[in-house]
Amino acid sequence: MLPSVGLREKFLNFVKGSSSLWLDEDMVHQMVFVLPAFEMDIEAVSKVPRDKMELLNYLEEERVRQFYVKACSYCQNHTDYVKWTSLQSVTGKLSVAYTVEWKPLWEPFYISRSDIPIYDERFRQYGYNRISQICELYMAGFNFAVLDKAFVVHKGFKEKTEFHQQKDEENRMNYYLFLEFHTALQAKYPETKRRCIK
Repeated sequence: MLPSVGLREKFLNFVKGSSSLWLDEDMVHQMVFVLPAFEMDIEAVSKVPRDKMELLNYLEEERVRQFYVKACSYCQNHTDYVKWTSLQSVTGKLSVAYTVEWKPLWEPFYISRSDIPIYDERFRQYGYNRISQICELYMAGFNFAVLDKAFVVHKGFKEKTEFHQQKDEENRMNYYLFLEFHTALQAKYPETKRRCIK
């Protein structure tokens, strides 16, 4: 995944310019910033779009599309791409567009502090790997703010038929691990009413 141009600098400026937000320690520790994810046709686009405007033009021309729209649309849909693409940006600065409630199997790309719950390395290969960490963030009380004018792009379209042969078996094994993982999270966060399995 490639970040939008200048994302690091823009995000640091956003953090510095949001001093009132960042003074609230509870909010700081309980927020992750979601980056809408896209994939691009590498035969039609040679480099990451310069900005959101160029990305939207590529979307209209179907040279770029929502990440995993063909391979696993529900894995990304909760980012609310319709809302994100229709937003009229007031300034060129990075900002929070809206917040999103976590829903099962959503696996957004995001920016966070370094002291969030870490990724569980038992999840290997395909399936439930990123979902497991997002699930824990949700159960630990984190909230998800979608950034406007920031995004990540995957080089190449992802197709459902192009995965490796062991994908389904890996997914099945990781699903059973995820059930155990979720049970452990309920014990780890006994005060929360949030659940990743409905």
